[in-house]
Amino acid sequence: GRVTFVGSVARTSVVTIDHGGERSTYQPVKSRLRIGDSVSGGEPVGTLLGSPSHCAGACLHLGRLEGEDEYLDPLELLASGRFRLI
Repeated sequence: GRVTFVGSVARTSVVTIDHGGERSTYQPVKSRLRIGDSVSGGEPVGTLLGSPSHCAGACLHLGRLEGEDEYLDPLELLASGRFRLI
């Protein structure tokens, strides 16, 4: 995919990657990637940050969007094996 956003949203570090028709978001993730960077499957996109506001430790929030406004269940990617957390 291609990185389309790296920055802060409501004081939370976010990375967004366009996969060609679908976009995925990861938060709170600190990344060295820049907008326009290409990422391949299995390549790390950043480091998971702690989330003391509601998690006992670190917790990853995933988002998945098709087109402009069709939200999809990101957990389907985990079940399919197309997504990997390391």
